[in-house]
Amino acid sequence: MTMKEVMAVEGWIFDVYPDYRQNLMVTWLLTERGAVRREEDFTPRIYVGGSIPELKKIRDELDRNQAIKHLEVIEKLTDLRDRVPKKVLEIGFNSYRSMGSVARQIDARGRYRDFTLYNVDPSLPFRYLIEKGLFPNALVKIGDELELLDDRWSMEYPVPDFRTLVIKKDFPGLCRTEKPVKGLIVGGEKLSGNDGDILGNLDDIVKGADPDIIFTDGGDYSLMPYLHARALRAGYPLSLGRDLKVKEDIVTRERSYFTYGRIVYKPAPFCLKGRAHIDRQSFFYRESALSGLVDLSRLSGIASQQLSRLSPGTAISAMQMRQAMEDGYLIMWKKNQPESFKTARDLLRSDRGGFIFDPKVGIFDTVTELDFTSLYPFIISNYNISPETMLCGCCPDSSQRVPVLGYHICSRRDGLLKRVITPLIHRRVHFKRIARAGGSDAARAGNVANIFKWLLVTCFGYTGYKNARFGKIECHEAITAYGREILLEAMEVAQDHGLEILHGIVDSLWLKGDPAKAVEAAGVIGRRIGIPMEVEGTYKWIVFLPNKSNGAGALNKYYGMFENGDFKVRGVHLRRRDTPKFFCDFQERILEILGRADTKERLMELIPECLELAKEADCMLQDREVDVLDLVICKVVSKELSDYSTMNDQRCCLSVLKGEGIRVVPGQKVKFVITDSTSREPRKRLVPEEFIRPDTQYDSNIYRLHLARTLESLLIPFGWTEERIMRKLEAGTTLLDFCS
Repeated sequence: MTMKEVMAVEGWIFDVYPDYRQNLMVTWLLTERGAVRREEDFTPRIYVGGSIPELKKIRDELDRNQAIKHLEVIEKLTDLRDRVPKKVLEIGFNSYRSMGSVARQIDARGRYRDFTLYNVDPSLPFRYLIEKGLFPNALVKIGDELELLDDRWSMEYPVPDFRTLVIKKDFPGLCRTEKPVKGLIVGGEKLSGNDGDILGNLDDIVKGADPDIIFTDGGDYSLMPYLHARALRAGYPLSLGRDLKVKEDIVTRERSYFTYGRIVYKPAPFCLKGRAHIDRQSFFYRESALSGLVDLSRLSGIASQQLSRLSPGTAISAMQMRQAMEDGYLIMWKKNQPESFKTARDLLRSDRGGFIFDPKVGIFDTVTELDFTSLYPFIISNYNISPETMLCGCCPDSSQRVPVLGYHICSRRDGLLKRVITPLIHRRVHFKRIARAGGSDAARAGNVANIFKWLLVTCFGYTGYKNARFGKIECHEAITAYGREILLEAMEVAQDHGLEILHGIVDSLWLKGDPAKAVEAAGVIGRRIGIPMEVEGTYKWIVFLPNKSNGAGALNKYYGMFENGDFKVRGVHLRRRDTPKFFCDFQERILEILGRADTKERLMELIPECLELAKEADCMLQDREVDVLDLVICKVVSKELSDYSTMNDQRCCLSVLKGEGIRVVPGQKVKFVITDSTSREPRKRLVPEEFIRPDTQYDSNIYRLHLARTLESLLIPFGWTEERIMRKLEAGTTLLDFCS
């Protein structure tokens, strides 16, 4: 459709990206008559702060640069704590690609200390939408200008009827670029033949169906790079996007990074122009499906295709940036805000985290679990915690003081974090209520509520993250200090109601006693503290498991059955991603047996039946009746092959894969079956999943040990340790002896 044909037609903003050749912004809109491509002039700007004489020197030096459209010293708010604007140099660009290089040159000229640069790294689509007052998935009237017909914060809003297409590989194992395409399933249709035939048919189907969204499973990780590599070899110009004018930037850099004690691998994103490619294995899509992704895209200002590949922290950071920019503040490029000086005593008092009451190991009945609704986000909102309000300079005598720490909080204005977080809390509560009520909109509401659960969890962690744009460690310390006081007060209320505290951690309590008293206590706690406390449910019985290293109660390892028959399981093998399918199925069957118990006493009576099931499972292993694919172990690689010093399974698997020409980088997963656990020869010790054959023989002894550990993780409070289980299994005892 041409622009003349779509004048005054309504549509939804679907994709926005720069055309670096023409230095224009391209917007794709979805209308009832099809997709519309629109081009618009847009001048991105960066800002430089420093002494006025130095800024004028930079202005004079850049005046003859053809990539720059205009230079002007103006006044802007540069810090959230600022009340008065400061003079900065505004630089507008003709050339989009020159922004980064000019910013780096200025930074280097000031020896990385004399100048502060702003608004350098927000993406072009992000800043374009903010400047135009628009957002992804917004309904607009299409004309010479896009007229907004939507409200970003609306709970109910129209969405386009997305046309979708699923692309899957039709062969097992890895997508290896040196191997031809064996087959694809595209929209339910099987494609076969040589590379040219398959890729040509794929191209024809995509053009004919004209989908708005292409779904894949692991597309970023393997399928999309594989298809494009094969297309290059075949000399076939594969282009799955809509835009024929702008070259697709298909491949960007993959990366591995360390976060929260683990290595994470991020594959290179394979994004399309004018059409979205969404990998269904991406975090946001797994957690919220398309409906949650669309809702968060509207609020964050990031298109669904890009958002699906990002972390919750990046999304919440984008929302904070958008709020700050809409308030007229510039965004600092390289944050450099050191922590305030603290004595050793101050550090010990402030750096303590959330409150923990270690669980009592054992089996308990009539236990009620109470949870605060979004405790830390509510603390941010209720107590106005934000980088510019914490220890502010405008009201050091403020009566609002952080418990124990004594930090003062601004009483004159609402902080940025409060203004961002508060509507998110209300949004999650609203959609959670709809999801619980059931009905036709329950699934969508549940997806939206779930995505904001992750967002709100992350907003707390980002207050203490050193690279967060709006992070400040004192905010992090203040939130946990309030959290500790709140949970202690909640425990006092529970005890006043005659309830025994079995376990407490950060924002949850497990209370033994009259369920009616627990419900009453939750209401009192919520009213007294001003943060809702919900009843997660009452357990018929619950089993708190110990740490194997010291026998103390593990903070997040337990399982129990609610009165309605639902199970809640945390920390056992069933919940771990590296557990082979055979042992997951085994634990599920154990829980099915235990699920027949209504009381703690009946639970004890069912233990012999669980042990009998373990004996049957062991016989299957020893008689090699288990499908070898159900014994595949999954591990995350934490280092390069050369960095491993011990001959563990990961090192052996990496060695075998390297011999086959397969590269695995830190953060990626390897899958394998153990064939001889005693061998130090990698090819004898295990077989990677990609090379498992029907005649592959597994090491039944090592999998017997896995079985014992799997059973122990559920039954150790009943006295069944790994060593005791192994003795019985190795002895081949009868059921009567086995249960003794």
